[in-house]
Amino acid sequence: VPKPTDPPSVPKPTDPPSVPKPTDPPSVPKPTDPPSVPQPTDPTSVPEPTSVLGLLAIGVLGVRSQLNKHKQKCEGTSKTQS
Repeated sequence: VPKPTDPPSVPKPTDPPSVPKPTDPPSVPKPTDPPSVPQPTDPTSVPEPTSVLGLLAIGVLGVRSQLNKHKQKCEGTSKTQS
């Protein structure tokens, strides 16, 4: 019965599992094995950052011009009614 102050028993190290044993046959691919070349995936189109920034700038300018037109229209109607 181990005492609470005793350190836990550590198993003795063995050969790491990644090291092949001398009795293991060499790992040679069979002619029927498929090739281990990764297959390329279909390319996806990614927009360039400058294109995205350009579209954002055009959108901001469009919204700003519409707000200016609306503001001028509202100012013009309030002056003529006075």
